[in-house]
Amino acid sequence: MIVTLWIILTATFFLMYTMPGDPTQASSKVLPEAVEKNLKAKWGLDKPVTEQYVIYLKNLFQGNMGESYTTPGLTANQVIGERFPASLRLGIQAVIVGLILGIILGVLAAFNRGKWIDFITIFIAILGVSIPSFVFAALLQKYVAGGYFPIVGWSTAGMSIPEIFQYTALPTLSAAISGIATYSRYMRSSVLDVLGSDYILLAKSKGLSKFQIIKRHIMRNAITPIISIVAPQVASIVTGSFVIERIFSVPGLGRYYVDSVNGRDYPMILATTLFFSMIFIVCMVGMDILYAIVDPRVRKSIIEGKERREHKVTEEKDLMTEEMFQCVGIDEQSSETLVRPSISYWQDAIRRLKKNKVAMISLVFLIFMILMCIFAPYIYPHAYNEQNIEFVNQGPIK
Repeated sequence: MIVTLWIILTATFFLMYTMPGDPTQASSKVLPEAVEKNLKAKWGLDKPVTEQYVIYLKNLFQGNMGESYTTPGLTANQVIGERFPASLRLGIQAVIVGLILGIILGVLAAFNRGKWIDFITIFIAILGVSIPSFVFAALLQKYVAGGYFPIVGWSTAGMSIPEIFQYTALPTLSAAISGIATYSRYMRSSVLDVLGSDYILLAKSKGLSKFQIIKRHIMRNAITPIISIVAPQVASIVTGSFVIERIFSVPGLGRYYVDSVNGRDYPMILATTLFFSMIFIVCMVGMDILYAIVDPRVRKSIIEGKERREHKVTEEKDLMTEEMFQCVGIDEQSSETLVRPSISYWQDAIRRLKKNKVAMISLVFLIFMILMCIFAPYIYPHAYNEQNIEFVNQGPIK
């Protein structure tokens, strides 16, 4: 996990400096040359990129994620603490709504295969996958908002439950539409597979009702594939609702992340990228743990795999010991007093890595990408820092 976060941080840091312009040129105001020079010296931008990278890592290890360039005195820790709760709330609500509606639609479509409910579910799934969430959000703003539901805004402390529903319903539904489509499609296919199993036919022959069959036999077996896609959905919704937050003016971390990129606010970009990456990794690890808890077959395969690996290592050690003793001419009785050779986890990992050609190619490609990120500012022919952002963002002249 730490290595993954370091790779993401390193790639983001060096790619960030290939963006056109710098923080002193991000605003619409043209600053005097002396002011730009003083700001670069204050922020450390006058130093080499590699030196800035080392300084940032030192500060990061001390818990200091930097201070905003556009808002002096505002630290990255404060921004995350103030704005992430809104993004987290929007993400959790969207995941819950998507799971509930998706599972219900998937089960109804599977039990009514070929009927109008099945066709409606398939239509919703295709619609949700095809239409981006921001397009759906714009349609909701145009045709639904304006009356009971406000066009923009977010709930604040002290609001009643109906008021909270008014402000959070449309953003939540916009963020949940892709989840509803995905969950309903997967749930329909999974339930159809389970319905053809022998134990379902046995349960029907015993006279169990549909509700009892769904509760005792279908849900636990059919919901397992859903778990494998919930974690990426949670991570993507919690960390990736940038456009939704922007459209509905939700004071979340995603909206601030977009503003930081536009404003070339380097500390804020690095802090939010690192924080979002950490959330994504934690969600993926949590998915693996939850998958093993829900499905006994996964736990059994993990235990059996561990036993096979231990048995294989024992056999390899025995074979190595026997070959070594035969080479030096030691008999079996004397060999019992000697210590068997062992290999460390790193040696075993390197040995397995050398055998896996795909992993070796991926490792070489990863190292190449990291080197390109580090040396790109030196080998790229264009001087981005000398460009004028005002002319770059200017529209066509009529």
